[in-house]
Amino acid sequence: MAATAPPLAPLEDVWKNGTSPPTTKPLPHVQRDVEDRIRYRFKKPDLLANVARAKWVGVLSNFGDNLARLLITQYFASAFPEIEERHFNNGMGTMLAHRVAAGFALRLGLDGLLEDDGGIRNDGEYIVKMVMVFHSLLAALYLDASEPSEGLDAARTLLIRCYHPGDDDDAKMLRDFWQETSRAPRLSRYMWEHRSRILQWALGSSRLEFAELSRAAQALTETEKTSRVNNLLLARLGNEVLQFATAAHLFKRRVDPNKWLELQERVFDDKHIANCFGESTLLKSAFVNDTSGGEGPEMHARAIKALLGAAFLDSNLGYEGARNFGAQLFQGLVDAEAPPPAPTRAPAPAPVVPAAAVVQKWPFELVLDLDETLVYVDQAERSVDARPPPGCSALQFNKHSATAHCRFMRPRPHLEKFLREASQRCRLNIYTAGSTPYAEEILRHIDPEGTLIQGEIQTRPPNQLVDPTNPPKKRLTKINSSDRFLRRAVIVDDQIAAWDSDFQDRVLIAKKFQHDFTAGAPRPPRDDFLLHLLSLFERIAHRHKRDTHIAQTLFDERHTIFEGLVIYLAEEDPHPDFAKNIRLFNGKVAPTLGANVTHIAVSSHDAALRIPRGLPATIVHFSWIVDSFHAWCRQDEQNYKMM
Repeated sequence: MAATAPPLAPLEDVWKNGTSPPTTKPLPHVQRDVEDRIRYRFKKPDLLANVARAKWVGVLSNFGDNLARLLITQYFASAFPEIEERHFNNGMGTMLAHRVAAGFALRLGLDGLLEDDGGIRNDGEYIVKMVMVFHSLLAALYLDASEPSEGLDAARTLLIRCYHPGDDDDAKMLRDFWQETSRAPRLSRYMWEHRSRILQWALGSSRLEFAELSRAAQALTETEKTSRVNNLLLARLGNEVLQFATAAHLFKRRVDPNKWLELQERVFDDKHIANCFGESTLLKSAFVNDTSGGEGPEMHARAIKALLGAAFLDSNLGYEGARNFGAQLFQGLVDAEAPPPAPTRAPAPAPVVPAAAVVQKWPFELVLDLDETLVYVDQAERSVDARPPPGCSALQFNKHSATAHCRFMRPRPHLEKFLREASQRCRLNIYTAGSTPYAEEILRHIDPEGTLIQGEIQTRPPNQLVDPTNPPKKRLTKINSSDRFLRRAVIVDDQIAAWDSDFQDRVLIAKKFQHDFTAGAPRPPRDDFLLHLLSLFERIAHRHKRDTHIAQTLFDERHTIFEGLVIYLAEEDPHPDFAKNIRLFNGKVAPTLGANVTHIAVSSHDAALRIPRGLPATIVHFSWIVDSFHAWCRQDEQNYKMM
């Protein structure tokens, strides 16, 4: 039901006011104002109330983000079917920019739904919050409808009002154009006559009844330059159709939102799509690929996605036809993760147990290195049936090939406890110089259920040649370039030099972890580094102030460790970055022995004996500095004195 409201203000006016004031109106009044601005009355008012509630905003915003991407991709595929991929990517990036979506949310008054103390509009975290609320509103509009087509139209109408604020006639004209434009290209007469009979037979076997058969031909043909461009764009649209349909199914089946990303990745795996469709007579007979030199899972998957996109644009099939065609890709995977149905009879009263303690979240994300930080992997390649020592695992590589082998892996002591407790308090990301199969095999052992490490997995790009003498530097922007992530990311790595200098100020230097797999090797020394790390994170979280860059908090934590100390390295620097790290902890490195030196670092008693007598400085072992690095706390010098 439509409501009346004045036209929306220009987007640039939203940012002139630098802050959102605290909410003073009762929530029902705010909801009515929002409904007036979007010109829609909710049949289920609770949906609008849930748009900004912490319990719902996460799952609704993911759903709404998928919906926005689907509708905007549909716009490009309908209006510009011959657009080149780079122009399409640029257009999508502009229309989906965070600042644009946040501006829409503020222009619609969605900040009033937050029931908080307001915020600074240009702050990165506040912008992300408003983006999530806007996407949640799109999801709520879809869920409020009785039919999928009605929900899509409601969300599409809101997007048009946001991108083209004007009167209702303009919005209706744009919506009709967006929804009904069908510009399937005309194939050459030779191509059409050559393919029409077999195409009709193949589509008949798929039970897809196209109103515009040439669009189906467009999806399954790429022998001409124009057709190839169209095929790629339709595949992108089909990808968004499948993404949204999977999200809708996950939401309907009440699947844990923490499992969405993993399940969607499994649905979109090219081999999975090929297994469902790729070997069918549909693709074997209908897919023409004279330019790429053969068929494979990637080409089959792209053809299926293009067919989904074509079905979505078809006037006879639409979203429901495309969804039903692609349902076999996600139903089996998703249904297995759904909770059991509610019992028909009320269960017996459960015993009263004390409420679990509320876990205090850390105000940062962790970026963790793998090798010699969390685990140690032996370089020796062994037969696939080799038995690892107790407490170790056998990583399997190149399965089902002549080069199949395994390598032993030892997890760092207390790793399971560390991952379990850290994952309850913040998001964990992985950044390794290893390949994707290598990282996935390690994660299969240290996080077998995939419930602990929920963030990004950054690995070495496939086929990248690395110069071992000058490996590429790690950069946080390769994981996530958003301002919110960069302000919150804390790194744990055994090599600070592996990181670009822009990010070294937020590296917690891990004590290098190694293990000897040789039979009869001496027992390794006690290693409680990960337990100390948990305590350190608690200290950092306690010190951190809201809206402060995490790099500043880390500086405040470490700058007192070597403050006022002047350290002379009596021997050659044991590590290229040793002196640099001392300065990072606010200490000074003396080039020569002098009266101002407070500490002299040596590696042996022989080296200590060569130090001139009578100096006021304390002579300590190098490990005093190293252990202070790792603990982020100046260690007791008495345990490291050499004289």
